[in-house]
Amino acid sequence: RVLDEVTQLGLEAGRVMGCRGLYRVDFMVDLNKRPWILEINTTPGLTATSLAPKAALAVGISFDALAARILAGSRLDRCCAY
Repeated sequence: RVLDEVTQLGLEAGRVMGCRGLYRVDFMVDLNKRPWILEINTTPGLTATSLAPKAALAVGISFDALAARILAGSRLDRCCAY
């Protein structure tokens, strides 16, 4: 129940804040099992010990494939002047 609620809250928080691509929503769950959003991290780590690559690998996505997906979803034309 709490995991389902946290999952839905995380997705909704990302939607409301306009997040796209890879982001992480951090929670704390109180003694009454109510989740509280602590922060939304729009640039989670991609080191060997970071959670994002480990989560991707758990569903069969290699680090290289994860990086390719992140890059494919970026919009460089909106942030960079050439």
